[in-house]
Amino acid sequence: MSCGFDLDATGEAMAQVMIARHPAIQRLRPSHKDWNDVLRAGG
Repeated sequence: MSCGFDLDATGEAMAQVMIARHPAIQRLRPSHKDWNDVLRAGG
């Protein structure tokens, strides 16, 4: 399993909570500030 949160302080905090509750989850980090920016940039 994986989770994808924005690349900001809130996203980092939420990912840490998710991983603490479900240790098998791996964090996916976007190459831009958030996943919508990645999609608009074409990938």
